[in-house]
Amino acid sequence: MNDVRDLVTLIEKARRLVVLTGAGCSTESGIPDYRSPGGAWTRHKPIYYSAFVRSEEIRRFYWARSFRGWTRFAAARPNAAHYALAELEQRGSMLQLITQNVDDLHQEAGSRAVIQLHGRNRLVVCLDCRAESPRADVQARLAELNADWIARSKWDGLHADEADFAPDGDAELAREHVAGFQVPACERCGGVLKPAVVFFGETVPPELVTRAMSRVDEADALLVAGSSLTVWSGFRFVKRAADRGLPIAIVNIGPTRGDDLAAVRVDEKVGIALPQMMRMINSGAMAHFDIPLDLPHASRLAERIVNLIERHIEELGVDAPTVVESAERVSSILFRFGDEDVTPTDNESLAARDEAAVAARELVTQLESSPLKSDRLGQYIRNLFECLELGAEGAEISLRAGENPNSLQRPI
Repeated sequence: MNDVRDLVTLIEKARRLVVLTGAGCSTESGIPDYRSPGGAWTRHKPIYYSAFVRSEEIRRFYWARSFRGWTRFAAARPNAAHYALAELEQRGSMLQLITQNVDDLHQEAGSRAVIQLHGRNRLVVCLDCRAESPRADVQARLAELNADWIARSKWDGLHADEADFAPDGDAELAREHVAGFQVPACERCGGVLKPAVVFFGETVPPELVTRAMSRVDEADALLVAGSSLTVWSGFRFVKRAADRGLPIAIVNIGPTRGDDLAAVRVDEKVGIALPQMMRMINSGAMAHFDIPLDLPHASRLAERIVNLIERHIEELGVDAPTVVESAERVSSILFRFGDEDVTPTDNESLAARDEAAVAARELVTQLESSPLKSDRLGQYIRNLFECLELGAEGAEISLRAGENPNSLQRPI
């Protein structure tokens, strides 16, 4: 077993880190997992997809359980692990976060580059017309339809307690209590409603797997946080990373299926290990930025800025050749300094710094009136100016490249 210092060493070397998270990331937010010792699987059997689509009675049973458990699920909030991973992304150290969780807590903590393999429990989809609606709206419809049922319910309380609450947001409920429970139909077509999550026995959408796998193929390291990797849904990415020879770090309580493939294995709660990791990275980074002109890191940041702009263009379907040209100019100026073994003279370093700063200012001017600007781009640009020993200017100029200036005002 390793400690967090080994984890920090691996993460700091990564330029294109991919993170895979599992239920262990959300247990400290009050959402249980299925497979850990004493997990929900030992007392709560999930409903399988085939049974849900086949049987109206099974759907009634599911929605009655879900009605009982929803309030507790909806009240869950991000914990220290979620915030640590969001901070890691904001620093420019993460290419993609892939999660097996359905609770949206990564996004609530501030993560933006998120792929949710198993869907979102805060959405409901019609299996017939594919219309989507917020789960909270369906909860209100369930309450209205079942007012009499609620009034005559004989079990102890409508709110799920810790003993019978499940990871997917439903709660244990004896079948004899389900009689008379009514399930709403789709308001658009009258079809069958289902939470927008992947049920047990259901296939993860192939397009999500392809997208996530492509990120692993672009990565130079993989961090697994809070997953036992028991199911192929998550383990496939670890296997792919290992086949590519990538360094793999795993943080989890208890053994995982990927332990033999890991270069770093930390046996600790993610809510403890990941914040500690970020404190150590921040401490080391602040000392690092005291070194004049960190051109190697500036070169890597310039490359990430180009990649992120190209990704935004693809996602938004816009054409922005001048923005791309400016970003590529910054990257080309700094490119030769990306090799840590290159030792430029002081005059070469200062000349490159000044030329890159001029190009970066022009890039920010173009981003300011562009739909491509984002908080992540703003953070990258701020970090770039820090590396060019222009931190004060970077703190100000980066605000013009972000969507939410308040998110860029804290020190990195």
